[in-house]
Amino acid sequence: MGVFENSVSGLLAFQKALSTTSHNISNVNTDGYSRQRAELGSRTPVGYGNGFVGSGVEVQTIKRLFDQTRESAVQNNIAEFERLQTLADSAGRIDDMVADESAGLSPAIQDFFGAVHDVSNDPSSATARETMLTQARNLASRFRDMGAQLRELNDDVNTQLRGKVDEVNSLAKAIADLNQDIAKEQGRIGEPPNDLLDQRDGLLRDLSKLIDTRTVANQDGTINVSVGTGQSLVSGFNHAELGITRPDDDPTRLGVTITNRGGGATEISRQVDGGQIGGLLDFRETVLDPVRADLDRMATGVAQAFNAQHRDGLQFSAGPDDGRLGGDLFDIPAPHTQGEGVTVGNGFADYANRGDAALSPVSLTYDASADEWTAENLRNGETTTFANSGQTVEFGGLDLDLGQLSGMSNGATVTVDPVTDTSTAMRVAIDRPSQIAVASPLRASEVTNPPNAGSGGLQDFRVTSIDQLPAAFDTATLSYDGSEYSLSGLPAGHSVEFFDADGNSLGNSVPYTDSPTDITMKVTDGAGDHVFTAETTLTGTPAAGDAFEIARNNGASGDNGNALAMGQLTEAGVFDGGSETIQEYYSGLVGEVGTRTLQAQTARDAQESVLQQAKASRDEVSGVNLDEEAANLMRFQQAYQASAQAISIARTTFDSLLSATRG
Repeated sequence: MGVFENSVSGLLAFQKALSTTSHNISNVNTDGYSRQRAELGSRTPVGYGNGFVGSGVEVQTIKRLFDQTRESAVQNNIAEFERLQTLADSAGRIDDMVADESAGLSPAIQDFFGAVHDVSNDPSSATARETMLTQARNLASRFRDMGAQLRELNDDVNTQLRGKVDEVNSLAKAIADLNQDIAKEQGRIGEPPNDLLDQRDGLLRDLSKLIDTRTVANQDGTINVSVGTGQSLVSGFNHAELGITRPDDDPTRLGVTITNRGGGATEISRQVDGGQIGGLLDFRETVLDPVRADLDRMATGVAQAFNAQHRDGLQFSAGPDDGRLGGDLFDIPAPHTQGEGVTVGNGFADYANRGDAALSPVSLTYDASADEWTAENLRNGETTTFANSGQTVEFGGLDLDLGQLSGMSNGATVTVDPVTDTSTAMRVAIDRPSQIAVASPLRASEVTNPPNAGSGGLQDFRVTSIDQLPAAFDTATLSYDGSEYSLSGLPAGHSVEFFDADGNSLGNSVPYTDSPTDITMKVTDGAGDHVFTAETTLTGTPAAGDAFEIARNNGASGDNGNALAMGQLTEAGVFDGGSETIQEYYSGLVGEVGTRTLQAQTARDAQESVLQQAKASRDEVSGVNLDEEAANLMRFQQAYQASAQAISIARTTFDSLLSATRG
């Protein structure tokens, strides 16, 4: 019976080995399948007086050829690749948008600047004015379109986040369910259910495509899965759920949360650094939000720069009896304000008519002990302090009416954001070409009756800012008495203050000894409110009694003084403290987006190679090799046939023994 039993054991063992080999061959193209191997071992021998006799072979286990370290490397590299793939694809959409030679901002900016120069060259041309108005509308429309596209991208990020979170929750549930099945089968048989383990690893790889994970194996065959900074997503048979949160400070930027055991939710947006969810959050944080902020900042800077200069000009429709000053050329929303611990009235913040453009958020903090406000520019850290006396102050390019603040407590804060969403709301503020303020509101000329005796002159006279032009103002006279210049003929109650090239006050007269001398004159009314500021250069050698007229620019249909000033804005520094022009700022924006996109694409391509290497390393252990499996088939088939032959021999021997006993 020993030969028979040994042979039957071989027959059964090699049948299982053949079945395992055929299972490997059948799954050669199954993604994530781990090769299996029948581990053969001799059965317990039978002892006799003269020694032990073997009792055959048995399959001790069906081993899954698997290396957890290599599988973990695949999952981690999948998470990183998917993050970079999502980041590169999304950044590429913005890069295509801003760099488009036909649909980007650059051609619209150039066309508008060209129209401004055409008006300055021919200020009386109705066609040139119409073209400038049209190009201004095109520029505003291009800002709105691009702002709207970026907002749609943000909405798309939110939509994708919702979908990806739902996918994560489905996978987490499936992994928890498989944990239960694996623990049940392993407990019942005492051996790991290999194909269920492969299914679970496949789900983990799918999960890694969405979010970075870390796993810990348990003795019962289950695993725990964590995300973020260690927040548990799957624990044995149980699973948590990711959710979506809408922050109070910016409800348009959805965040990701995870439920805890108490039923509460913890936001993990900043802790997620892998998978498609991580890529979406990275894209929004490092590309989309900065580009939206830069575009809004650019729209605000363009509008404020041209509005300030346009207000300093005279409309074409203004005749000798009219003289209307130019208003805003572009319309943008008022700055956003938000207060904590204080009531903020309407009209608290507005764009200042003079000085640098308001391009940075400003924060004010109240100190009750000193009854004063500390203002801080949140972009460059500049600070200043204002007494809480209800006055209007200027800071960061903003007029802040402190009288609109009430009920404040110690530590109360007010935040003013002058740029958010300006691009999507930018429009042209005038309706007719005749409203374009092309002319300078004032002109300077030499007195002709009697003519000046000296060679003195006023060079490059220009109005740099003007808030009003009183009806009583017609002509003021800048006269030289032999040692200094002084201004007379201002309306009653008005006064002038002169400043040198360094901004030092010279009082109400200008000592003149050297030519040329740059001066600034600032005229205020009886209430101390600003009327106009002008700059000029004193030249030549005047004679005592020489004078120059500074007069209202009546009949200025052919004057291009303000158009020239607007044209100079194309080369003027508007951003970053005057260091960047409008075109340079936009070129920098395009370059920055291109650089970030290229970096993401390069990193993605490199990561793809790393991922393929990790998969190849895993397949060295777990992959099915058809040549090897074919050799195993032949080997096990031969062993199976040999066992069958041994059974035949055992039967023949047994039959011979029976025949001998019968005889």
